[in-house]
Amino acid sequence: MTTMALCNDHWDELRDAVREEGLEHLESKNPETAAVRTLAEFEESDDPEMFDPTMFAMWNMLANGSRIFGIPLLLIEGCPICWLLTEHDLNCSHKPGCRTVEEITSWPTKAADASRKRYESLVGDDDAT
Repeated sequence: MTTMALCNDHWDELRDAVREEGLEHLESKNPETAAVRTLAEFEESDDPEMFDPTMFAMWNMLANGSRIFGIPLLLIEGCPICWLLTEHDLNCSHKPGCRTVEEITSWPTKAADASRKRYESLVGDDDAT
């Protein structure tokens, strides 16, 4: 069974956006560390050493997406961004001014920005990068 996960292209976009925020030095070096840090974040840790900007950005993006599109977004098989773009293409009447594709494709950048803001809140603005 396939589970929900970003495809390689969207994962790379997210990581690139995190790097553009100057946070790549904080990324976990392996999946085990990423898992421990993600759990710490879910438990609302204030320890900047436990912060993984890419994982925070991913979960931030998915949480915001589920607020807009509902919990079923988290239950799809495959990449939620690809799924939403496909669903939009199949179901949107493409009315003038439709900004859905623009909004969905901006998620990685917005999530990386949220990740930078979270890190700044952990260490204080002066020490953020």
